[in-house]
Amino acid sequence: MESTQRLNPSVRITCYADDIRLENLGGVEALLRAEGTVKRELSEQGFQLDPNKTGRIRFGDYDDKVKYLGIIFTSRLDPREHAERRLTIATKAWNAGRGFVKLLSPRNKRILWTSRMSTMALYGAITWTSRQQQLAEEVEKLQYRVTRTITGCWNGSSRTKLRQLASLPSIQERLLEEKVATLTRAIQSNNQVASVIREVKPILVKRRS
Repeated sequence: MESTQRLNPSVRITCYADDIRLENLGGVEALLRAEGTVKRELSEQGFQLDPNKTGRIRFGDYDDKVKYLGIIFTSRLDPREHAERRLTIATKAWNAGRGFVKLLSPRNKRILWTSRMSTMALYGAITWTSRQQQLAEEVEKLQYRVTRTITGCWNGSSRTKLRQLASLPSIQERLLEEKVATLTRAIQSNNQVASVIREVKPILVKRRS
């Protein structure tokens, strides 16, 4: 569960599992002092920060980037680098398993894609704000290959019809579901927002059915 405290008026610390995030609005010096405080308190408890997994990022017109909870953030909040990396991982995984996939039934091929491969491609999709349509189209191309494998149809068949034959949602629908799931986990302690999420979920289920 995520917990948040303030180290001083300008620095907020958020802990999630074994990750620690420091947010600063008061300048670099305040952030460095807060980082030193965290290191000292961890050391007193017999822990230390992993320098290979520790990074800093300034948002704005910079070239910084950092990975947090498996998501690559850039200073300009451009999601393309992270999205392309996830798509590459999913594509390689699908290609590596083609021999095995051919032995599966259409139903099991669909389960493999929806439960594992597509999740690889869409991890962190909540950050796809400025380029969502463009990035979704890239994942849709991979899903088209999957639907051809599931249905046995040739290249050039209608993308929409193949999705229907394979009983798969569009990537835009999956993106919406992934974002709702991520938001639900992130703001589960906020009762007001959580109540809105509970109202949205049945709508998604109804659209899928």
